Amino acid sequence: MTPAMNTDLNKSTYRRFIQDVFNEGHLEEIDDLLAPDYTLHDAPPGTPAGREGVKQIVARFRAAYPDMAITIEDQVAEEDRVCSRSTLRGTHKGEIFSVRGTGKAVTMTSSTMVRIKGDESPKAG
Repeated sequence: MTPAMNTDLNKSTYRRFIQDVFNEGHLEEIDDLLAPDYTLHDAPPGTPAGREGVKQIVARFRAAYPDMAITIEDQVAEEDRVCSRSTLRGTHKGEIFSVRGTGKAVTMTSSTMVRIKGDESPKAG
């Protein structure tokens, strides 16, 4: 079975992305976890394509919500796709998407679907 078909490994890869990159701020992990041709379909206007765009978005969120923590509530995987429902909690201290920091606690839920490409080191794509 190739890594792309191992749904448990695929879910674990996405959990690692959330924990290492968003929660802990290890932006260098993006190069290991995302394929070079990664496409972020809902990127804000003006965001660079690929890994660099993801790095910018993560940096914006971490600056706006310095105590941010994302919890994956549910995950479903089939073949090379992983869908996750997550909750972000943090304090809105910095500007993000033209909204100045409010100092208030924030809770946001989201659903994300990623495709895990199969090779020796699975990468989200």
